[in-house]
Amino acid sequence: MENNELLSQMQEILKNEPVERHSYFQMKYFILNKEPTTQSKMWQCIREIKSRYESLQAIELEIDEGKDNLELIQMNINRDESNLEKRKLKGKNPMSIRFYEINLKKSERQRVALERNIEALVKKKKSITEESNFFVMAFKSFTESEKLLDFDDLNSQKHYWGEKLLQKINLKMLMQSSVDTELIETVLALPDDIPIKEQTLKNLDMRHSQMVEMKKQAEMAISNKMEKDGN
Repeated sequence: MENNELLSQMQEILKNEPVERHSYFQMKYFILNKEPTTQSKMWQCIREIKSRYESLQAIELEIDEGKDNLELIQMNINRDESNLEKRKLKGKNPMSIRFYEINLKKSERQRVALERNIEALVKKKKSITEESNFFVMAFKSFTESEKLLDFDDLNSQKHYWGEKLLQKINLKMLMQSSVDTELIETVLALPDDIPIKEQTLKNLDMRHSQMVEMKKQAEMAISNKMEKDGN
């Protein structure tokens, strides 16, 4: 297949390329829905919006810079084209003419590269804008059902960590995986009135009682055996 034909076919296929951003499905289910409470969903929206706000500001600067550079290059092209025509008309040294011809080709390549870069930045800006719109609308939707509270609001933090740690423990139990010591220590560091801590303490007490009972039974079995052997 000839290179031009290949490029043409690639260009045709690339008309169907996926957008260069997270899908709305990803943003809803893998970014927001992973958060255990409405407050933490709003916090996550704010984080995502902040990140994209800064990206949009940076891209705007890049696009403006690119457009200025493009204008300067076009001015250089116009100047070199004029100088080239003058030298051709005056029959100047071929080397001098060739110098401007090469400069023109270099400037044309720079112009094309800049146009492509600006086009890519505009495309990226569109993707980030779409993501930003999603998180802004999601944030507004959450605030309709619950007022945004201060990040350090005690009840919000208690609810968040209680739910988050409960999810982790439940998932480990569901997967029949042992609950690691660090996770238990984190739960025990919670305030006493959080349900997951109360439940964990009950489970630990029950586990401790079972171990004590098992130890007693083992000791009794050994004692009975010794008595039997003694007789």
